[in-house]
Amino acid sequence: MRNIAKKIYILALSCLMPFSVCVGLHLLNVTAEANTVYVSASGSDENDGTNSAPYASFQYALEQVPNGGTIVLQDTVSVGDWTTHGKAVTVTGGSLDATAFTSFQIRDHVTFTDVALLVNAGEYICANGYSVVMGEGVTLSNAVDIYGGGTPDTTVAGTNLTLLSGTYRYVYGGSLMGTVNGDTHLTIGGAVNADIDVSNHSGVNFFFGGGCSDTITGNTYLSFGGNAKATHLFGGSLGAESTIGGTANLTVTGGASMSMYGASKDVDTGCDVKLMVTGGSFEQVFGGSWGASLTGDVDVRVLGGTISRRIYGGCYNDINDDNIFNLSFASQYYVNGRVNLTLGSKANITYSYSDGIVTADKGVYARSRYNKDVEDTQLVFADETAYNNYKNRTLKLTAQDSTMKGLMGSLSVADETHYYTYSVEGNVVTQHCAYHDTHSATAIISMENSGLQYTGAEITPVCIDYSNDWEYDKFDVAYKDNVEVGTANYTLTAGCFTTTQTFEIRNAPVVLGGSVRLSTPAGLRFQSKVDDAFVEDGASFGTLIMPKDVLGDEVLTIESQSVLNIPQTKWATDSVKEKNPQDYEEGFAYFNAVLTEIPAEHYDKVIVARSYAYLNGAYYYSEPIERSIAQVAAYALQDGYTDSVLYSYVDEALADETLAMESVIELKEGRFYQLNLTGTKGYVAVWKSSDERIVVVDSNGKVQARRAGTATITVRIGNKYAECIVTVKENWSGSY
Repeated sequence: MRNIAKKIYILALSCLMPFSVCVGLHLLNVTAEANTVYVSASGSDENDGTNSAPYASFQYALEQVPNGGTIVLQDTVSVGDWTTHGKAVTVTGGSLDATAFTSFQIRDHVTFTDVALLVNAGEYICANGYSVVMGEGVTLSNAVDIYGGGTPDTTVAGTNLTLLSGTYRYVYGGSLMGTVNGDTHLTIGGAVNADIDVSNHSGVNFFFGGGCSDTITGNTYLSFGGNAKATHLFGGSLGAESTIGGTANLTVTGGASMSMYGASKDVDTGCDVKLMVTGGSFEQVFGGSWGASLTGDVDVRVLGGTISRRIYGGCYNDINDDNIFNLSFASQYYVNGRVNLTLGSKANITYSYSDGIVTADKGVYARSRYNKDVEDTQLVFADETAYNNYKNRTLKLTAQDSTMKGLMGSLSVADETHYYTYSVEGNVVTQHCAYHDTHSATAIISMENSGLQYTGAEITPVCIDYSNDWEYDKFDVAYKDNVEVGTANYTLTAGCFTTTQTFEIRNAPVVLGGSVRLSTPAGLRFQSKVDDAFVEDGASFGTLIMPKDVLGDEVLTIESQSVLNIPQTKWATDSVKEKNPQDYEEGFAYFNAVLTEIPAEHYDKVIVARSYAYLNGAYYYSEPIERSIAQVAAYALQDGYTDSVLYSYVDEALADETLAMESVIELKEGRFYQLNLTGTKGYVAVWKSSDERIVVVDSNGKVQARRAGTATITVRIGNKYAECIVTVKENWSGSY
């Protein structure tokens, strides 16, 4: 038995690193200057837009600046009539004057930094669906409204508005009486509205993830954090005509506001709500709407931050009387859906708010601020720590004080409390509710079959399958040491519960290549190597085989339909390794898989092969390789093997092909020429010169003329051949 054509052919690309670095640095400086244009009220559009010769028109600068470039305002420049240029630019320095317009319409992707925007008090700004960022150092001459979308009766595909500085009145992720045919994204952070008073109940700084009386077909997203301030936050929209086709999302990580609402104001937008609070300082939290009911499910999670007054899972309802003992509700808005209110152990509910009137209206309820018994509500504590933080404080879970009873009535089933405990056995985590011993949900932890092998990058193989009755948070998964070969671990966290498990990252098997087995039964052989650690740990091994035209674009795995699995039955012996030490590496075990009795009509069929190791329920796969027996036989013939069976494989595969190349060429001494061979199906050929003193040819058909004379180049693939007569002349001046 012989291994034939076991060479590994590598195409290597090299570069001269010192030259590359120097050229790269030089181009970087040139590009930075070329990407910047300057504008001044005293400039001219006939200038070249440099610092010393600026343009006069902001719109002309937008035309000239390259995509990704910067426009520097040297003084106060009029914005002009903004038309679309299809670019993303940065605008900085000086002032951009939009006071000549009733609204400031932005029609390119723009990041404003360290610039003053001059706007009239009655104006508003529209991003018109473009990605617009008010970065650091942006000031506005007047606090105005701003929209991520467009003007009335316009349609944009989606919005992406980010505010990190400046002072604003009403801010909308959506449009003004228009349509957003997609999602809205509004991000607030930095020092937005730094000077406003968030305790002013007459304040007019309202932020909406949606729009004003607009139609949104997708989801709304409002993210609020940093040191930003607002009077009220809404995940949804404003106005009676507003609709939201997806979910209203409000995520709060910091900042300060008097109140937040997961849904909308003055409209039932008919959508689900997700509200998450992890930081910041606020008086009150409502999961529902202000001035409207909500048709949809509400999921409110207050996991951090400081709340000084109250938390309700439902809607806000005002009262008719300031006397807490003699009140009636001016409205009776509620949530027509499921309300889930969750409190985390890091949330700080202080109940420190006081306005001198309704001082007793403090508490936590999953329902609306109105005793609506029909609401389907649930108050959940993330874990036992969160529960213990509140059970003996102002929030009384089993008996409200008399003033709260007067406002809300006693607790009912709708406000039943829950908190969860967890236990781990093997790969199963079981969730129990301390209040309801009938609740028992499970999360089954498993590893991706191909997710435990070394790739050179972080691997994240953990998969979690939750039962349908799992409640509260899904697990956060954190990894450690999950890059290199060796022991790694993952940590699962839900609330205060954590569990850490380990797993092994291993070197994947390797298919070394294809060869022709000549002993009976002959065939196409694939040799693989695996780390000795697999063998020592009791893994099983094999090679997967499938024709490429059957596999198609699918990935070859043990689960592939019609896959041929050839198990490993014998290792390469020590005697074989000793005879061929250059072919075997210490620390690895080697095994073969042979595809025998291949019909002649399939000698040219490309076969995909992939070896595997199976250990502890996980498969470790090699990279796949592709070979045909005719292709491998052609390599063997090029390497000098002459067995007749090799010729038969190649001849059969090329039976309908005709080898052809140039029949006659002339060359000047010292010149090279690449012969163009066709009819090979991509197989390698055997090249030969009749006189290497005159001309030589390499294994790819590249000819070098050495001295004057004539020689014949012969090329063979199997028993097919072609010839080219090469004449080398000392002073030949022809063209190729």
